[in-house]
Amino acid sequence: MPSASSSTTNGNSHSTSSASSSLSPPPPELSAAQGEPSSSNAGPPTKVRKPRKRWTMEETQALVDGCNKWGVGNWKAILNDTQFQFQGRSPVDLKDR
Repeated sequence: MPSASSSTTNGNSHSTSSASSSLSPPPPELSAAQGEPSSSNAGPPTKVRKPRKRWTMEETQALVDGCNKWGVGNWKAILNDTQFQFQGRSPVDLKDR
């Protein structure tokens, strides 16, 4: 009889230990996957930014003229129009300007 009650006690202590282990903080791998910042020594960034390039007055005027012709938001149409010259600009660059 005593062995049956001791196994019940062991079973309860086992379930208590698993409940207490579920309250522990997640491992670092899970934290990084959830979007938390990782350490600064993690290595180089995966994306490399292109260098910032200043807008010329001609590019700015071409953007204004392109918006008048194609409408605000039609950045690809403005870039593809041969009437307007942009040096190494993307549709996002036009939007941000």
